[in-house]
Amino acid sequence: MGSSMLDSIVQLTSLGCTSEPPPLRCGVASKLDSRFGELLTHFLEARKRDDRSFARQVGYDNSLIGKVKRGTRRPPANDLIKWADALTLDGSDRDDFLEAGLLLHTPPWIRQRYIAARDATHQRPRR
Repeated sequence: MGSSMLDSIVQLTSLGCTSEPPPLRCGVASKLDSRFGELLTHFLEARKRDDRSFARQVGYDNSLIGKVKRGTRRPPANDLIKWADALTLDGSDRDDFLEAGLLLHTPPWIRQRYIAARDATHQRPRR
């Protein structure tokens, strides 16, 4: 993901950020919701980290980490970089993690346009 697109998402989402993100409505967790939870789970397991130690490092209760992993809570947008740092993510892993987290805070119509544009860019034949 290009940094300009990430910067755009950050600007859009920073307008409504709070320290405690609102819960997702039950039964409507989207593919994006589960994608972030899957990424978080994958990176924690790859680093042999448990929810409790990660939560302590990033300053949240471990129950929030579990809810984020299950897709029933959004990760706090204003702390996603802190989370990526705590997981020692870099390169495309970091980009994917931040993108998935920030998209959860993006209005659905912007999210759909962004994903469509991103997918179209990745599917273009190379010359």
